[in-house]
Amino acid sequence: MWFADIGEKIAWSVAAVWALVATVVLATRRTALGRLVPTELRVPVLLGAGATALMLVAQAAVVDHVADLRTPGVA
Repeated sequence: MWFADIGEKIAWSVAAVWALVATVVLATRRTALGRLVPTELRVPVLLGAGATALMLVAQAAVVDHVADLRTPGVA
């Protein structure tokens, strides 16, 4: 189904944006996130956001797979 395919693309986009933000935050440490989040919480916040992004990708992949199984003529 079309909405399952779009959901997976959106999930991968969210994961890619998280990876970019995490790289910038960890590389520079002088971003808005660095000023808003105390140093001792920065890594746990990034790990939590990353885990959430990965779970979104996994959920979207499962939904896409199940939708493909329901489509007539698709093996």
